[in-house]
Amino acid sequence: MSNELVPTGPMESDVSATTPLEMSQAQDSLIAWCARKIESMKHEAAELAENLAIAMKNKWRTSTLKRHADLAAKRVTFYEKIKAALEAGYCIVPNFPVDLFAIRTEKEKPLKKVYVGSWRTGGSFMQDAQILPIGEGEYKDPNPFVSTSEKQITDDSGQKKTQYTKWATKFDDEIEFPIQMAKPKIMKATSRAMALKIFDQFGLFAQVKGDPIITGEILDPRPTGYGVRKHITFIIGWHLDVRDL
Repeated sequence: MSNELVPTGPMESDVSATTPLEMSQAQDSLIAWCARKIESMKHEAAELAENLAIAMKNKWRTSTLKRHADLAAKRVTFYEKIKAALEAGYCIVPNFPVDLFAIRTEKEKPLKKVYVGSWRTGGSFMQDAQILPIGEGEYKDPNPFVSTSEKQITDDSGQKKTQYTKWATKFDDEIEFPIQMAKPKIMKATSRAMALKIFDQFGLFAQVKGDPIITGEILDPRPTGYGVRKHITFIIGWHLDVRDL
């Protein structure tokens, strides 16, 4: 149930649940915890902003202070989104690998991510969600439209070959909803979650055999240093086919 949300510390507590009633109680506990965390982070962000202003006034180096001040402000937003998701009735679940089908972004154009190589199918152009406050941005398909050009070149050994250049051109505004979860109730639930503009991205967990799950994820602004984006996962919809039992 913790999903890396509740760290240990003098004013922190872990959350556990084994029954539906305890789950409901845990939800209330997490909302209250988030409220305290938001106030704590607001105080930290305000203090860092004041320190930054003093440094700027004195013409001191501000790069480190600015980085910490920006991160503190983003962490306030992070916990505000978690609290809003909990208040809307969404439950935190453990993180697991999903295939993303929607990202929230303010960008009008995707990153080009230019690929130059000898493979027609080469290159990865999947776009990342932005970390935005509640209500901002629009949901887009993370896989943008891609253009391809080709030309004949001669390599170092004197052989002629085709060189492909590919780049992302524009976002696809029509999100492709996972066919495995194309059930009216699940689609309405996902539409409701998207309308709130709380979650940064949506994904599908679907094993070859098993119960597919739609998830909403809130991205943690803290860098990991490994290129992996930390996040908190919420369950949006789940489908069970009893014929598989």
